[in-house]
Amino acid sequence: MNNITNIGNKCYGCFACYNVCPHKAIEMKENDEGFMYPSINENCTNCGMCLRVCSYLTNKFDNGTPDCIAFLADDEIRMKSSSGGAFPVLAKYFIEHDGYVAGAIYNEDITVHHIVSNKLEDIEKMRNSKYLQSNIDSCYSDTKKILDNNHFVLFTGTPCQVAGLHSFLQKDYENLYCIDIICHGVPSPKVFRKYINEKIKSPDEKWLNTNFRDKLNGLWSHLTTTTTTTTTTTTTDSAQNDLYMRAFLSNLCLRQTCTNCQFQTIPRQGDITIGDFWGIWDFNKNLNDEKGTSVVLKNNKKGEHLINILKQNAKEFKPIPLKYALDGNLCLMDSVKPHKDRQLFFKNLDKVSFKRNVEMCLEDKVDYLIVNFWDSYYNYGALLTAYAMQKLVTSFNYSCKLLDTGERSNKDWFKNSFMEDFTYRFLNVTNKLSSNQCAELSQNVKGVILGSDQILRLDYIDYNLNKHLLNWVDINTRKLALSASFGIDKKEFLKCGKYKHKVAALMKSALQSFDYLSCREVSGKEIFKDVFSLESDQILDPVFLIDRDKYNDVIKTSSVDNSNKIVSYVLDENTEYEQIYRYMSAKLLAPVVKLHRKDCFVQDWLKSIKEAKYVLTDSFHGACFALIFNKPFLCVRNKHRGDARFSSLIKLFDISDNFVNSTGDIYEKDLEKSINYEKVNQQIKSKKETDLLIIKNVLCNNYSNNPFSQKNKIKNKNYIQKVYAYKKRKLKMNYYRCRFLANITFGKKRNHYIDKKHQLKLQLKEEGFLW
Repeated sequence: MNNITNIGNKCYGCFACYNVCPHKAIEMKENDEGFMYPSINENCTNCGMCLRVCSYLTNKFDNGTPDCIAFLADDEIRMKSSSGGAFPVLAKYFIEHDGYVAGAIYNEDITVHHIVSNKLEDIEKMRNSKYLQSNIDSCYSDTKKILDNNHFVLFTGTPCQVAGLHSFLQKDYENLYCIDIICHGVPSPKVFRKYINEKIKSPDEKWLNTNFRDKLNGLWSHLTTTTTTTTTTTTTDSAQNDLYMRAFLSNLCLRQTCTNCQFQTIPRQGDITIGDFWGIWDFNKNLNDEKGTSVVLKNNKKGEHLINILKQNAKEFKPIPLKYALDGNLCLMDSVKPHKDRQLFFKNLDKVSFKRNVEMCLEDKVDYLIVNFWDSYYNYGALLTAYAMQKLVTSFNYSCKLLDTGERSNKDWFKNSFMEDFTYRFLNVTNKLSSNQCAELSQNVKGVILGSDQILRLDYIDYNLNKHLLNWVDINTRKLALSASFGIDKKEFLKCGKYKHKVAALMKSALQSFDYLSCREVSGKEIFKDVFSLESDQILDPVFLIDRDKYNDVIKTSSVDNSNKIVSYVLDENTEYEQIYRYMSAKLLAPVVKLHRKDCFVQDWLKSIKEAKYVLTDSFHGACFALIFNKPFLCVRNKHRGDARFSSLIKLFDISDNFVNSTGDIYEKDLEKSINYEKVNQQIKSKKETDLLIIKNVLCNNYSNNPFSQKNKIKNKNYIQKVYAYKKRKLKMNYYRCRFLANITFGKKRNHYIDKKHQLKLQLKEEGFLW
């Protein structure tokens, strides 16, 4: 690491490096998210001073376990303060004793920056919470000059800013006192500017101030913004309703380091720590008069001097067990977690309005909802299909999210897995929604998309049929099947449908209510036509429909190197494969690397296939990505996982030589025979162009290939209601039966019926039960 830019996203934006550089070689520049990061110019001599003062690299935790105090200034001071008035009391004392105070003030350009001043009018500007990151600018250097002239300075800022000041100074000053504030995290100044600019209705209107903690009627929960044209205008909203506060408190717009902050801990950075004393009412209700109560932590001996100043100017000053401060202020000891849609929020920051962006992220208000198997059990193909479908929809300038009903993403096997990792990094999913919430959300979208992958395979969806067949979607909302797959051919489908005749009947009623139908396999068109009497289009798997460059966004996050190796991705491996690996390795003069499910991140899986010398797989999507990346490959047709998929791929691209029916057939193949990828790529390109025109027509022009969809929606709704009514009657009968049997049986049988009764009761209690 030779300069400060290598810190990357771990940078706190504390400005220590900017202040210390002797050659003015560091500029602080705003990144795409609106946060300031150091940038090196041509003056840099690689002296290393920037690294020696970096708060991330040189952090110290010298203070001890703090003493805790509840502080209340007099009522007049508190009514003008964010909390209990600790800061203005201390600041006024320092000014009156020939000292200086450093703190954050608003600028005319809707930003915040730090100044150090000995003027009371500047102290007034420093008061009140400002929920965006402050620009330190030259404040550290200015503070050092004042300290060196033997003046006292009271510095106040976030813990990382206090740490940055100490790192910059490189020594302890007896005349320096520091206050760190309890910090939730810092939002982007760019976000705040966008929020304010959308509030301003006229070119003549000018922003003056935003008070995030206006104590209207003695309460703490209002936000007030003041602007002026010819007259001064003040607008007020509750913190719960204000869009900016909702984004801030949901951790949607915070700096990346705030969600993994090493300074949100005890010991603290300042001589004292101040903030709101949330939870003080649990200790003593009389200390909460709704005008503001400060928590003050004395962190060291220096802090004792500040504590004594507060004590002499207090309306209430009460030592409190530290436990109450920790219980009410979680950020004293731990970082907040990033919102799952943080990346989506910043990606859309310049594309949509602030209101639209917040609603999209927090309320799932999007143009299209997508239903597929993105949360399937350790399934690379399902995740990448979801990724591709999402990219496909957004390429037509529509917002979209993948539906999450929680039945899989809540499982232990999903948590901390490569699926959760990929979902957070690359997918936009809804909040975990109940059936009622899904139905309500469907009223506010353009359409719901079913697809892709085997989302119409009966034995894959019968456990949650009404969800996957979109029976919860509002009757006025479009239902679209895009590249949906049955996974099997007509013969197998009819055989399965006969066995699951009730499921097949539900499917028939549901599919007839779709506005548009398309399938992934050639055999799917036959099923739609001959079984359901419905027209459909055959469309490529979405993984083929997005630009190959989009996968580089995923691959660049991987550091594995499996180049020039035989990459094996086999779902149903057996003992025969070990012999095959030895055979292929000897033939192709390359080692074999096995991509095991559960052990390989999606980005590593994708990069391994892209860089492979040869790919061996029994996976449909393993074969798809070998084609996409133009790799020599051999695929064992995994028939019980859906052979129709392989047949369709072979037929579309004339690549039968790359598929075998069993592992034994591998020995008969010429592994070194090349694939005519010029021809395959042209076929993919031609089909892709046709399919994209169809999809554009469907999404943008509301094209439908089912003229009777609206009539069938009403018919389907009535049919589904009858099914639900039947299910509820059956549940009630079973419940009363178990309740009766629980009263007349004994021992294990009685316990069995009691447990069953409780399970049925829970099902019956679920309001608006849909699936």
